[in-house]
Amino acid sequence: MLHMVVINHGPDTCAAAHDDVAELAKSGFGGLSTKPEELSATIKGIWVDMPAHALWALVDAPNAHVVSRLMAEQKIMNWNTVVVHPIMTMDEALGKVE
Repeated sequence: MLHMVVINHGPDTCAAAHDDVAELAKSGFGGLSTKPEELSATIKGIWVDMPAHALWALVDAPNAHVVSRLMAEQKIMNWNTVVVHPIMTMDEALGKVE
């Protein structure tokens, strides 16, 4: 199941401006190359809008709880607001319309 993860922070917790947060970011996002496999999840991609302090991650995982656990274990939620949205393709959605 696909999940769009919306990750936001403010200038006060931006990794580009604060060395202590930069270490959290390097560790948290760096760990996304191996940690998801332990939770039966796959990162499909991560996109960043630096001036907006916004990130989006597409994660394939069994359920939203797994994605939330991943964000917690990688401490990404320690300096961001993280919202997990279960999503489907438009074709899948249209197939559910009667």
